[in-house]
Amino acid sequence: MPESDGVHIRLRGIHAVDTSTRQPVDLGDLPGVSILVLMRHRH
Repeated sequence: MPESDGVHIRLRGIHAVDTSTRQPVDLGDLPGVSILVLMRHRH
């Protein structure tokens, strides 16, 4: 189910936080976010 994968990528990007510093992770460090950005532009 590709749709399920897309949802997981989205949730990971939105909730990505560095557990050591409690700071949001730089979007550029997460491949899933890049994919999400591409998906949003296409949509």
